[in-house]
Amino acid sequence: MEGLYIINLCEEEIAVNTDVQKEMQRLRTEAKLHLCINPIYNASEVPLKLCYLNARSLHRHIEDVCTDLNYSSTDVNIFSETRFSHSDDNSLYVIDNYTSSEMLVE
Repeated sequence: MEGLYIINLCEEEIAVNTDVQKEMQRLRTEAKLHLCINPIYNASEVPLKLCYLNARSLHRHIEDVCTDLNYSSTDVNIFSETRFSHSDDNSLYVIDNYTSSEMLVE
């Protein structure tokens, strides 16, 4: 999209179908997604909560992992990542309230 310029845009000509507007309003107010699984953060009677993630590009998604309740509600998190490298800074993978073991890089 870099370098894309729209000239003579007539915003008043842009219209949204009323059925679409009604559905968007319903989705924002009434619709609810019912999960087919019980999230880890709801599993209170489990003595040990362990989460395993076969990650791809964990460095790109570490912020998501850090804020995901499923990961922050576990006792142990295990991440398998094929793209770790010696040049990665370990501080990138620090997650609050967890200690990390050393990465194995081959």
